[in-house]
Amino acid sequence: MREKVEYIFKGINGKEAHLKDVYTELFVTEGDIKEVNCEHEVLQIDDSFKIFKSQDRPIKCNDVFSRNRNKKKKIVLTKGIAGIGKTVSVHKLILDWAEEEANVDINCLFLLPFRKINCIKDKEISLHEFLQKFNPELNDLETAKINKLYSCKLAFIFDGLDESQLPLDFDSGMLVASLVNGTLLPSALIWITSRPAAANQISPEYVGLFTEVRGFTDQQKEVFFGMRMNMKSQKHDRKKERDFTKLLNSNKEMILKLAKLAFEQLKNKNFVFYEKDLEACGINVSEDFESTGMLTEIFQQEAGLHEMKVFCFVHLSVQEFLAAVHMFLCYLDKNMEELQFFFEEKQSRSRRHALSKNIPLHDLLKKVIEKAMQSQKGHFDLFLRFLMGISLESNQKMLRDLFTHPEDSKDSITKTTQHITELLQSQDISPETSVNLFYCLLELNDNSLYMEILSYLQTNPQRNLTPSMCSLMACVLMMSGEVVDELNLRKQTSEGYTRLLPAVRCCRKANLLCCYLTGQCCEFVGSALQSSNSRLRELDMRSNDLQDSGVKLLSDGLKSPNCQLQKLRLAGCKLTGQCCEFVASALQLSNSHLIELDMNSNDLWDSGVTRLYGGLQSPNCQLQILRLAGCKLTGQCCELVASALQSSNSRLINLDMSNNELWDSGLKLLSDELKSPNCQLQILRLACCNLTGECCEFVASALQSSNARLIELDMSNNDLWDSGVKLLCDGMKSPNCQLNKLRFENQMCFYMLI
Repeated sequence: MREKVEYIFKGINGKEAHLKDVYTELFVTEGDIKEVNCEHEVLQIDDSFKIFKSQDRPIKCNDVFSRNRNKKKKIVLTKGIAGIGKTVSVHKLILDWAEEEANVDINCLFLLPFRKINCIKDKEISLHEFLQKFNPELNDLETAKINKLYSCKLAFIFDGLDESQLPLDFDSGMLVASLVNGTLLPSALIWITSRPAAANQISPEYVGLFTEVRGFTDQQKEVFFGMRMNMKSQKHDRKKERDFTKLLNSNKEMILKLAKLAFEQLKNKNFVFYEKDLEACGINVSEDFESTGMLTEIFQQEAGLHEMKVFCFVHLSVQEFLAAVHMFLCYLDKNMEELQFFFEEKQSRSRRHALSKNIPLHDLLKKVIEKAMQSQKGHFDLFLRFLMGISLESNQKMLRDLFTHPEDSKDSITKTTQHITELLQSQDISPETSVNLFYCLLELNDNSLYMEILSYLQTNPQRNLTPSMCSLMACVLMMSGEVVDELNLRKQTSEGYTRLLPAVRCCRKANLLCCYLTGQCCEFVGSALQSSNSRLRELDMRSNDLQDSGVKLLSDGLKSPNCQLQKLRLAGCKLTGQCCEFVASALQLSNSHLIELDMNSNDLWDSGVTRLYGGLQSPNCQLQILRLAGCKLTGQCCELVASALQSSNSRLINLDMSNNELWDSGLKLLSDELKSPNCQLQILRLACCNLTGECCEFVASALQSSNARLIELDMSNNDLWDSGVKLLCDGMKSPNCQLNKLRFENQMCFYMLI
């Protein structure tokens, strides 16, 4: 097993490298099985739309079995987009196991790639015969040893579920299904990897642990590219730079054959194929693989089963690009037999001949667009982008050894861009499709829509947008690097809210008031706050159903050294006192920039203020404005608030504690600290706090203090009566009093009339 996985193909001069020399730990998270679905990969492939969910628990690939050890459901299911590193992670686990560095309690481990299992999909076979095909070493085992083997601790790794051509009926007696559902070797450990779109073939009832490969964190990227920037001089010696033009010309015949193979197999959604498929495209396996050095760089040959050979391109994107090359060559050569795939109507032979000479390029591109839009999993999306790029005359000239007679495509390009722009204004286009079509425009060197969207966003739009346009705008903003002064979601639809959320990292102020957001949406915002180029300074998320879990996600962003947020408004977000612990931990950090915090109208209770106190009294706390109105507080919490106000670290100048049952005893605690030389408070709001006229004596005393700084006081809707107002006025007569705004609406008093 070690020999099978210890070397990795690097793609440079056909050389291999030891896995441990180039391996960098990926960011893999343990998540919830409910996330497994038929999701599209377009948005996931784009880094701009990737987010690392703060609530997901990071997990190392070597721990997948141990993390699932005590669960009743036996399967570990790992999903990740193409090329993200699933197979490499599998190989690393096997290598560490073989060298007894991890999972030493496993007696025997089998690697079973689905692309190889496809070779025996129509054959009756026993488990032992099945394993022998992948591991010939088992052929010589005696029967007694075989029986002992199956009683040992076994682990099976099924890699690449998305490449499977098996009908996974888990109620049948099919071998793979029996291993997965536990009717065969129920104690065996199972790990299955898959691209996202295929992961839902495994029912959640069998999955004990669900993980997702998310790529590299910033720190992991530095390690990965660092190991690569050490081998740079070896790989890119300028003195030995290859003449790619000559290389392209000398391999033209083979490239065209591979392009035909790529197209034929992509049409049928095949990503692995057999010798007969190569021969159908004129490729002689024995001769071409030995004589053409370029094949070892773009094509991968694998040992198959039942004396068959299995082939695949080293990456799906290579197949998609070559398929686009073949498609465009067919157009140039007027080969309507091949182009017919994209035309729904079946033409007669004579009609096809007529079309082959007259079909304009923009009609063909329109048909390919339609075909791509019909695919729920984005089957032709990247193929479409490549085809758009190749259709440009400038790119045809770059590939002049393949395209010997480039076509003047200016008129067709203009008509195609107009067609795409019209489609993007449709109400019915999915966000994935709109983003892919937008990329097609960029491939066609048309950035008019890009500039129009930027201009639109910079004007702080208020009109309602379609959900697809919301997705497109988020994409444009993140691609452009432009900074918008304010992103206002209030005028969008409920679906538009969530689609525009990723763009918060590109604005200085985000107005998300009353947008029907949930705590899950905070992962986008938290991720934006952690971004190295985050510009967000003001965040208004009032009147959304965020709950404490959402604030936890936000606080993870607030703790980031990249976070520049100064104003955070969370009024009416269904929070409890528990969330104050998350906020307090962020306020205590040396990188905290938060100067305004609005927690109004949440059920924080006194326990919430107790948790918040740790942050308020920290020397790192920068908070100047704190709003706690309508938070079900009592006078008892005022002791902690007062303590924070008189701290030498206090920067609070504006405190709102209205609509709480503070009573006179609570106000006394507050007013005593107003006399402290350390207290910076200038604005105090105490409306509807069950106060009486007696408490005004405490306030008046504070107003007369030589340290008095209060310039605004609101005591509306309290039972102050004449006696209370008189006490306040006496305090205002003091030469030390700084008060210039006093509110006491709805008081039963006549004193001020005199």
